[in-house]
Amino acid sequence: MLLTEDKDFGELVFAVDAPAIGVLLLRYPPVARPRLMLRLIDLLTNRPTELIGSFVVLGPARTRIRRMPSRIRHDN
Repeated sequence: MLLTEDKDFGELVFAVDAPAIGVLLLRYPPVARPRLMLRLIDLLTNRPTELIGSFVVLGPARTRIRRMPSRIRHDN
């Protein structure tokens, strides 16, 4: 699982078909950073099976989980 703040990984995974176990993109502005660690721990604790083979965007207001195409996932 790759943890990143770089939006380019979305392009690598979906447009270029770069293989990945999962990508977790953090979209937290500086003012929301104090809550980031708690939200990350909550996500990893309560939804671990949804993360494998998915592209996840974690922001202060919501979490988006999108399954990656099976041809690029390493979970199948």
